[in-house]
Amino acid sequence: MTSEQQRSIRTLRAAGQTTGQIAAALGLSINSVKSFLRRERQKSGLCKQCGRALTQQAGKKTKLFCCDRCRWAWWNHRRQHTAQH
Repeated sequence: MTSEQQRSIRTLRAAGQTTGQIAAALGLSINSVKSFLRRERQKSGLCKQCGRALTQQAGKKTKLFCCDRCRWAWWNHRRQHTAQH
């Protein structure tokens, strides 16, 4: 994956595009996009849903979402996606 594709993934994700939409727009496999986004989140501490920066507190459980709204949206999307398959 080129650095230009990586920048495009970040831009499209920040604009609210899904991994499938990003993959189709850039001609990449959906798994490549998912893996890149997962590594980015792990590296920089970003929300799994919207990509906002997270503030971690020492001695507390690691935060994955910036707010309840993002957490609910992420779980509901996964539930709908798995119900379709």
